[in-house]
Amino acid sequence: MIKKVLVTNGLPRSGKDTFAAFVGDYIPTVKYSCVDEIKKIARFTGWDGEKNPTSRRYLAELKRLTTEFNDFPFKCLRMKFNEFMMTKEDSVLIFDIREPAEIERAKKEFGAESILIVNNRCEKQGNYADDGVMDAKYDHIIFNNGTLTEFQRETYIFVQTKIFNRSMGEIVFM
Repeated sequence: MIKKVLVTNGLPRSGKDTFAAFVGDYIPTVKYSCVDEIKKIARFTGWDGEKNPTSRRYLAELKRLTTEFNDFPFKCLRMKFNEFMMTKEDSVLIFDIREPAEIERAKKEFGAESILIVNNRCEKQGNYADDGVMDAKYDHIIFNNGTLTEFQRETYIFVQTKIFNRSMGEIVFM
């Protein structure tokens, strides 16, 4: 049975969600961001869901505070991981995590592999979480600098070689 845990990171709009959707084309995939629950708290306090530099900074700080207070975001990751491991089908769990220390922690605790999605058209956003993307050590780097079709092909190669453990000679391209 295939049970693969991945951690994705990249600047905002680099293609993390698209990558997860493409992976899901080949194997059932669950995607969860470590700020999903933080967003619920932020909505309760008045955040309207817009992602601009001010709100991104707010979400990053709220995550930092809840991490310092009681490790809430990582507890949520652990709960999602436990749910994922209970399923009986081949599948992939993708966590979006920004902070290098949390990426390393997820790699150790969940046996995850980390992936940096690079898109040279993306810019830093002015908060510590988004701007520290390049500070982590990644197991894999996937480039999204070309067309959507090229990105889909890069994802397909990743899935075939890193999830299904096929050699490049075994891959059938469509």
